[in-house]
Amino acid sequence: MRFKLLLVLLIALSLLVACRPFQAQRAGIRAKVKQNNTQSTTATPTPQAAPKFTGIYKHLSIAADAPAIDSTLYLNADGSFKLIDEYVGKATNTEIGAWKANPDGSATMTTTGQLDRKFDKPVVEQVRFADDSDTILKVIDKKGGSNGSQWTRFDALVQDYTKETYDPKAATKAIQTRGWAGLYKAALPAADCCGLDITLFLNADQSAEFRSDYLNGKAPVEEVGTWTGSTTQTMTSTAPVTVTVIITGQKDQPKDAKSQTLQLILQDGVLITTKASEILPDGRLKLYSADGLIAPEMAAMTDQTVSKQPPAVATTHHPRRHLPLWMRFVMRLDQFFHRWLHMRLSGHAFLHRF
Repeated sequence: MRFKLLLVLLIALSLLVACRPFQAQRAGIRAKVKQNNTQSTTATPTPQAAPKFTGIYKHLSIAADAPAIDSTLYLNADGSFKLIDEYVGKATNTEIGAWKANPDGSATMTTTGQLDRKFDKPVVEQVRFADDSDTILKVIDKKGGSNGSQWTRFDALVQDYTKETYDPKAATKAIQTRGWAGLYKAALPAADCCGLDITLFLNADQSAEFRSDYLNGKAPVEEVGTWTGSTTQTMTSTAPVTVTVIITGQKDQPKDAKSQTLQLILQDGVLITTKASEILPDGRLKLYSADGLIAPEMAAMTDQTVSKQPPAVATTHHPRRHLPLWMRFVMRLDQFFHRWLHMRLSGHAFLHRF
């Protein structure tokens, strides 16, 4: 009987020892299956596509000693860039350098110099699109905020120039106050190149200049003529307010045998061609006033100036409170004691002088 019991125990022990490797193997299989399930449910994050910075950008900004700064930024596919800042009526400054896209969605622009000279130390700036539309490119500071410099993709301006930010009320007010003389901008598609950047100058002497820049690195086509306009002081919602520009030929060239008429009407602060216009009629050309284009920037500068002023210090008035009678009595008693003590000490010192 004891032998049978011992035999059963030995068999059970041997079975237990033999099962342990299988249990360990089974546990390893379960762990592996669990790991595979975890890897399958946890998706690997897909990096977002880098913004396509390559293109042409425009911006009209405030100038201290000129009507405006007309800027054109070329971000080329080979990693080079060129920034042309035209101080309207003054001079043109061109800077060159290199750019590269960064993994965080920004781009680094390194300005190495101008066309005729190289900087002693390159200027490095970070740029980023304002939103997911990849339309407005802004220069960002070290804290990630905008420092005020920005450019708008030219393709977007062709579709809607107000993406550059435009204040039609400011444009209308400027025309009513100062008259028609000023700078006007437009953007049109070009069949054989990058685009058509149009600038109309209505000068105070009634002369006009119609400039067409195809943004292809070549000199723009400059046409000249004269202009006349309706009286701006009597603008009403019923009477049409128009400007007529007569183009007589190209600049510094003999006049054309036949002049061309650019007929414009003012609508919501924008000059739009009419049916009578021989140049891009029926609203195919919309010219935006420089006053309306730079008005948002001027408003932002004014807001920043006001916000930087220190706040006024408010003077708090504390009304006089009446003390309880017992507290006034204790204060009087304390004053009397200190006065008596001072007199005693003074007299004692006086006696010791002799």
